Amino acid sequence: MKKKNKKKNPAEVDLQNQIKNTLKGLRDNGKVDNLKQIHGPYEFGVDILFEYIDAFGQGRVYGVQVKIGDIDNKVLKDLIYQA
Repeated sequence: MKKKNKKKNPAEVDLQNQIKNTLKGLRDNGKVDNLKQIHGPYEFGVDILFEYIDAFGQGRVYGVQVKIGDIDNKVLKDLIYQA
């Protein structure tokens, strides 16, 4: 059985690009290192983890999670379980 090619929502792609460009700007200015994008199963949107290295060399990991569209109960339970 072939999988259908899922078309990406243009609004979602635009939002992902805006977030990536914003974080890339931070990284290019020396404020963010190790930018990674993580998009898990049953998720609508984008999850991005990034690490900020302060002046003392201490790293802190931050996450940005943006959800788009309707999320049903099963998906919501999965997301809560993952957290």
